Amino acid sequence: MELNFKKASCGLLFFFLGLGSELLAAVDAVPGEYVIKFKDSVSVLDVIHQLDAGAGFVIDVIPEQNTVLLRRPVFELQSSAIDILAEDPNIKIIEPNYIYHMNKSATDPMFTLMWGLKNTGQYDYQRRLGVAGMDISVDKAWDITTGSKKVIVAVIDSGIDYFHPDLKENMWTNTIELNGKSGVDDDSNGIVDDIYGANFEIPDKPTGSPWDDHGHGTHCAGTIGAKANNGIGGAGVAWEVRLMAIKFLKASGSGSLFAALKGVNYATKMGAKILNNSWGGGGVSETLKEAIEKTNEAGALFVVASGNETNDNDKNPRYPASYDVPNILTVAAVDNQGKLAEFSNYGASTVHVAAPGVNILSTINNGKYGYYSGTSMAAPHVSGLAALLSAKEPDLSGRGLKRRIVATSRSLKSLQGKTKAGLVSAHSALTVR
Repeated sequence: MELNFKKASCGLLFFFLGLGSELLAAVDAVPGEYVIKFKDSVSVLDVIHQLDAGAGFVIDVIPEQNTVLLRRPVFELQSSAIDILAEDPNIKIIEPNYIYHMNKSATDPMFTLMWGLKNTGQYDYQRRLGVAGMDISVDKAWDITTGSKKVIVAVIDSGIDYFHPDLKENMWTNTIELNGKSGVDDDSNGIVDDIYGANFEIPDKPTGSPWDDHGHGTHCAGTIGAKANNGIGGAGVAWEVRLMAIKFLKASGSGSLFAALKGVNYATKMGAKILNNSWGGGGVSETLKEAIEKTNEAGALFVVASGNETNDNDKNPRYPASYDVPNILTVAAVDNQGKLAEFSNYGASTVHVAAPGVNILSTINNGKYGYYSGTSMAAPHVSGLAALLSAKEPDLSGRGLKRRIVATSRSLKSLQGKTKAGLVSAHSALTVR
């Protein structure tokens, strides 16, 4: 594998008699089932008939541990069942029959280099020592969900290498065009053979080939949704997702307003729930603002990079980051020590959250991998997080996704007065309401 360098446990939980029952309801368990351990002074085989007689139905026995598995009515409150069972003087321990889950983690060979997803205090590629835990807390979130192919994330950028081995399984496909006739606009949306997305580099001549001839869009796509545990490369924030490739930026890295408008419109029309926008510039555009407002009306989230000019966006607005639209989520960049990146724009009112954006490893063109830096790299971390949250709670609107991500962000002293909230936390976003 070629690397390019470029700036741009399940713990056992025991509830003993007398412990407050309010804690029990928060733990996942098999409905109506209880694990009961008898005191050493009695034999489970001698007292098991007492349980069958009135306390419930014994499903199984472990004589060596003096323990049984008891089933009671599933509609019974867990706390009530434990209170009733606790009256038996022969019982030592009563527990719900807890459900345990595997602790999921990416096993890909480059995953240990991806400090933004799991910071163990490792060095980045410039030999800057990180701070353990200064990441987006996604490793714990993966125990809850790794994403869903029902969630579409549009990467509005320079395109995507949709044949990249770490991306091809997570690419969005326009099934009508995929199963239609080559050279024909099968879905009558004005673009021929737009199977993986669309190319608006030349706005009046859109094509169905959003191939990335720069690398920027592919890098963003990999952070959002590179396939995990496939034995190659690294992993994205969302292991299961559909990445829609929308190209409006040229190989030079620039693109026009009208091309951007067509890209945003396409993403909205084709059902993207999350739009990643790692670009900015130009002046105030009412047409772009109205296009973003359409994404808000469609229930989508519009994630935007704050910019790389070390600018206070509160005083000197940058666009599209600074448009006042309810579903815009603007992202600053932090390094592996949790400090605001030296290049990152900021704004206590207009920049909502921060995410890793310095020396970020991800996919680039032609099946390769590389390190990029920028708020462009921070925004995809948040888009990936939003994809996980949308997979878990599909009814959340774009504004709902934004509110949850902002509300559950981790407060950092280094970001106080610089961003509205703090460093995004995938685990908190998925567990705190």
